[in-house]
Amino acid sequence: MKLTLSPNTMRTTILIFLTSLSYTMYAQSVSPNDQLYWKRYTTFSYRPYTLQLPVAYSKQSDYVLERGITQYTTQTQKFKDNGKAKKVRRYRTFGFDDKGRCISLSGGKVGKPVKWSHVYKYNDKGYMYILESKNKKGETTEVQQNNYYKDHPGLYDFVKMNGKGDTLEYTVREPIDSITNTSYDKHYKKGKLKYTWHNEYYPNGQQKRTTATDGKGKVRYVWNFECDARGVEAVKHKDTSKLCVSREYDKDSMLTKVSLAVDEKGEVYKTVEKRNKFKKRLATIRTNETKGFKESEYTNRYASDGQTILFHDYKSYYKGKLRYNSQTAYDRHGNITGWSVNKYKKGVLHKSAKGAYQFDSKNRPIVYQSTLENGKLNSVIRFTYDK
Repeated sequence: MKLTLSPNTMRTTILIFLTSLSYTMYAQSVSPNDQLYWKRYTTFSYRPYTLQLPVAYSKQSDYVLERGITQYTTQTQKFKDNGKAKKVRRYRTFGFDDKGRCISLSGGKVGKPVKWSHVYKYNDKGYMYILESKNKKGETTEVQQNNYYKDHPGLYDFVKMNGKGDTLEYTVREPIDSITNTSYDKHYKKGKLKYTWHNEYYPNGQQKRTTATDGKGKVRYVWNFECDARGVEAVKHKDTSKLCVSREYDKDSMLTKVSLAVDEKGEVYKTVEKRNKFKKRLATIRTNETKGFKESEYTNRYASDGQTILFHDYKSYYKGKLRYNSQTAYDRHGNITGWSVNKYKKGVLHKSAKGAYQFDSKNRPIVYQSTLENGKLNSVIRFTYDK
């Protein structure tokens, strides 16, 4: 299968010399389904992402600080489709430091002792570097740790240990050697080398090729990012994929990025992403070109400043048919003002729900209620605070 860039892309490449309004370049693109490629980027599981607060994730720390929140507990009651409450209710308790960062999370069944808990620690750069998991007895069952490089703050080695301190997994990611323009990543499991990734780069730092070998040195796969202005031939060979991305800027500095990627099964994926001049994502559409199916779609809408998000829409598809759709509305301060979700079976609407918050005198959420389209309750979350 040969995939080439459209004539419009080629015209844009020519116009760069005439108007300086557009710019086209080619870079790497790897399918998110390619587990072997992404395995070396393993990091924490159980991150404290879902704080269940009515605000965008990027503003959660500010939200906590502004309201003086140091700890709160949620109790969740879910309901059956007939409106009857399910027997089991669950709780979660979140703790925060003086910077509004989540430092502890625990949970279990309402009326029962804590069943599990996590402790989060941050380094002086603000990066989370330790996640410690404990059981209901308070005993450490697992420790996950990112060891950051001093000269490369975004680069880290990842270690996963059991409660006894034995290393279960260890992933090493090296910085690029400026002389050879190469780097190596290695993944160990229970002390044995499982995979090595040999990365080659162009002098400008752009990726050229990555070769993965197993613990015995046998080549498992090669990702080739060498592209040219005529397009890319994305063909699945026995152990090699060739991948490319095209980028275009229009006269308003809006970026359109088209990615072509081949996964290990030989299926070709196309991702079209649009960003405004502030690098904020406007839309992303991902399709399986081999089967002709749409996979997912993101759409964001911003205020007149081009940076304050007001609306987010997400759709996922199964075999080309809509399966899930969620929509979230925000005010100019990042607070969630409306939320809805629709679930589909074979493309036909099966279940629809909308959510809304209630607040106390300190503008903190005290109840979140999700209601089905027939008026029956879907779930209720109640918030209580330590002060």
